[in-house]
Amino acid sequence: MIYKIRKEVPGKDADKLHTVFTGNMAILASNEGLTQVEQRMSDTSEDAEMVYLARVKLLQNMCAGDIVEKIEEVVEAKLIHVFSNTKIRKPQAISVHIFDKEIG
Repeated sequence: MIYKIRKEVPGKDADKLHTVFTGNMAILASNEGLTQVEQRMSDTSEDAEMVYLARVKLLQNMCAGDIVEKIEEVVEAKLIHVFSNTKIRKPQAISVHIFDKEIG
């Protein structure tokens, strides 16, 4: 369900997303697909860092918008915080969504 909501966000998202609910957390692991432009831009370490920062900013913006309300509605809990990390060279990402009560 969270994957379906995230697919509504503009831009290329993960082709595969694995979600695990445990306690008050939703843990999402994916093969974060880079766009062709991002792939070309990440040739050097400096450029890869720029793509990484853009991805982090995109997630932060996503978690500040309407999508949060949709996720909270689905899990029937308030989203407190999101921790996220992504790898550019080997496109993988993980995010941990923390809610105010147990979900699942």
